[in-house]
Amino acid sequence: MANVKRKRINLRKELEEHFRNPDLESEQTYLGHDWWYIPTLLDFIEDNHSIEYDLDLTSIDLGVMPWRCKSMLQFIQHMIDIECVDFKYPIIISPGGWVMNGWHRVAKAILSGKSTIKAIRIFELPKPDGTNSPDADEE
Repeated sequence: MANVKRKRINLRKELEEHFRNPDLESEQTYLGHDWWYIPTLLDFIEDNHSIEYDLDLTSIDLGVMPWRCKSMLQFIQHMIDIECVDFKYPIIISPGGWVMNGWHRVAKAILSGKSTIKAIRIFELPKPDGTNSPDADEE
């Protein structure tokens, strides 16, 4: 068999390239029926001088599935995202302790054998960018 060069696939741009682009639907986070663009949360964190700290990974509820995977392709896309993230960005934690942004980094940290991850906790949420009605169709 000929020497085949494997090309690494990256289906998303680097985090820093699109975190500040509110037009990307994939860069929203949900809490109940409310949702925020990630740039809204990042601006709120910056405006409120939120402090980064080391969060023990055992304190994160892993009994949830943060993504809606309806196909193997969607699951693989998340696996690629996990593989490609780095830890230079802290995860964002809601007032109630929910990971609002950073599940891929949490997964990578656990798979890498880390015991803590950099985090920023928001103690008061900004006004949501949108709200879905309780009877809205699920994706």
